[in-house]
Amino acid sequence: MYIQPDVKDLVVGYKLYDTTGTVKTGSITITNTEKTKNLRFFQSWKSATSEYLSNYDIDVTAMSKAFVNKLVDAL
Repeated sequence: MYIQPDVKDLVVGYKLYDTTGTVKTGSITITNTEKTKNLRFFQSWKSATSEYLSNYDIDVTAMSKAFVNKLVDAL
């Protein structure tokens, strides 16, 4: 038996309005890097939770930066 977090991709739909009234819409998907990490079956729940939470902020920041870069490229 093991516990694994439910990893989700970052999906953002956007709608931009230009000063001329032109509307540009789109959707950007950033894959979560947690999917590529292997499970460690003999790790304690406490250490696994601590490890996940310590990496959470780093992963969210990296996904946010990747989203902003893709948005700038789309514009």
